[in-house]
Amino acid sequence: MCTSSDCYVPIFNVFWILYGVFGFTFQVILVFLILYKLPVYLRNLKFYLINTACIQLALVLFSFSIQHRLLANKTTLAILPAGPCKYFGPNVCFASYHFAMAFGVAAGLAILITVIFRCLSLTMNGVTRKQSLMLIALSYFVPLYVLVIPFLAPWDFQSVQHATILDHPTYNLTNYFPFPGFSDLKSFEFISATILISIAGYGIPLGCLILTTKGLRLVKKHQNMKINSWTISTIYITSYIVCSDGFQLYLHSSNRSRSFNIRLVLLFISCDYYRLSEHLTLATNALPGLVDPLISFYFIIPFRHTIIETILRNKTSRDVVVIAHTSSIAPI
Repeated sequence: MCTSSDCYVPIFNVFWILYGVFGFTFQVILVFLILYKLPVYLRNLKFYLINTACIQLALVLFSFSIQHRLLANKTTLAILPAGPCKYFGPNVCFASYHFAMAFGVAAGLAILITVIFRCLSLTMNGVTRKQSLMLIALSYFVPLYVLVIPFLAPWDFQSVQHATILDHPTYNLTNYFPFPGFSDLKSFEFISATILISIAGYGIPLGCLILTTKGLRLVKKHQNMKINSWTISTIYITSYIVCSDGFQLYLHSSNRSRSFNIRLVLLFISCDYYRLSEHLTLATNALPGLVDPLISFYFIIPFRHTIIETILRNKTSRDVVVIAHTSSIAPI
């Protein structure tokens, strides 16, 4: 049982370092593969893949910059940043928080429209570039709302800090001062953004499941179609589910929902689930930035072949150098 308010902090400090290094590296590699290794017959998919990769790269950067934990009070919600943004003040951290949440929603919608594109390609015998750009543009409406609406509400960080000290006297908050947060959980801005995030959290994986099932049925009717091209959309459901988990945690933790508490009791019955949930909110929301590139590396066949060939080529080069060096020093 965890007794200190900071008992999970060292674990997540290590997690965020690894997340930042590997997440950024994987996303840069993915962008390179999309731009230079995507075959011609998948060129229509290029818009969607590069859109998803860029959004997830932004998700990695903003999530790493804040590394926050959420601490719910009676009437406010504190955001305790541990990332580099805290050196620039609470305003920057509060903005980073909203960017991270907005890009989390955008990442889910980006993969959703990829699945929609595959369905339209099967039912309409092709999607034009104009239609693709319009579909991508429409997917930004909800993330933009989630991003912009909190900036229209008044920011009162001092009241959040005061309420946090009163409601959590045993917490060590020294390393987080001055921290940002929501001063009114009943405001229209907070409630509307939370509702949209909730709808996205449940709706995106459900929509993907329905569309992918429909697409697989269409594939069976078109036996001349290459099954590998549809595998890309099918396997992306995994990253949607991971992404939606973060949205659900954000919704439940911010409202101190009973269902959230029950869920964490079942998952972490031997842990202090309240303190663990403070860290898990951002961690689960940010996971697609780390997991989705690995899914793409494996299930997009040209990317997998490129990575394997690069690894084998480097291994062969090292073997040649070792053999040549051994031959040069062998006795005559």
